[in-house]
Amino acid sequence: MTNKKIKLEKLDGKLGFDYYGTFITDCFESDCGRFVMDPIKDYGLTDSQVKQMIKTNNLQEVVCIQ
Repeated sequence: MTNKKIKLEKLDGKLGFDYYGTFITDCFESDCGRFVMDPIKDYGLTDSQVKQMIKTNNLQEVVCIQ
């Protein structure tokens, strides 16, 4: 988990954030698109930010059972 506060911004109609130079618009995918991510644990987003991204970007919430 990252310690810096993530700032969401809109780009080309999508809500996202910068993650080491990659603009992430699907918080449930890794920056390469191959892995499922936990947006709160892995990216450091808040629950509110995740909900904003789901609504704005029409995302399907991913539930991982471990």
